[in-house]
Amino acid sequence: MAILRGFPSEGIVACFDEAPGGGDIENINAPRNAPAKNPGAHLSRVYWHSEFFQYELAMPIQTVTVEHPALAGRSIYWGYNLVYDGNNPVSTIGYLVPGQVATASHTLVNHGLGYVPLAFVAYGGRMLMPGVAVQTASEGRSRFVSPFITASGVGLREVYNSSSSGLGAVSRTYQVMVFRVPAENVALPLFGRTGSEVILGRGKVRTGRAYARKVGAGASPFSMDQGRTVDLNNGRARIATGGVVTTEAGYGGSHSAPPFVQVGV
Repeated sequence: MAILRGFPSEGIVACFDEAPGGGDIENINAPRNAPAKNPGAHLSRVYWHSEFFQYELAMPIQTVTVEHPALAGRSIYWGYNLVYDGNNPVSTIGYLVPGQVATASHTLVNHGLGYVPLAFVAYGGRMLMPGVAVQTASEGRSRFVSPFITASGVGLREVYNSSSSGLGAVSRTYQVMVFRVPAENVALPLFGRTGSEVILGRGKVRTGRAYARKVGAGASPFSMDQGRTVDLNNGRARIATGGVVTTEAGYGGSHSAPPFVQVGV
């Protein structure tokens, strides 16, 4: 049976199933309290622990629309256009290279935390993995994006290309979830109430704040995948996240979606 137990001297509070061996319930070194003392070695017995990362949202989920720019078409020739035999041109040996490639960066969210936080970005109802196509067109024209995080914000890096025809501008909408690293405040209770809030772990959990939690399938675009999400084969990619599989034409592998936990607020 799960119990909620605190250890003030160690600053630990946890909800867990006791381990065999008994001992003083207030002594963290007692065998029964091993899941509280070393949760990583007893994960199957631990439901919650104040030393775990709490997935506290630094701000509400942000929905951001990015105006991705157009790229003009281009056709250029490399090599010599003509080979001369004396004064007479006899053949052309240049070759046509269609299109061009460009890159751009976009700021999705300025979080202002002063450190690089954990953050999730979603697009099209699923987590955004590195190098996801958000636009494709004929003649190999495409636009790929990857999320990135800095100490000041969450951004998007894109690589896009045209052919002899241009790639049109598009609008794409992304959702961003940013997590704060909770700080312990020794002035707050290990387990108690301050004003209208219930406090756990000296402020690591506060009922007045929002936290990611497990939600039903399809209730959120955000997920925590529990296995490999990307596979490359034959020069093409298959991306599998949140149970959704996206396969690039020409991929010849057999990668399948890993187990996952759908999370929301």
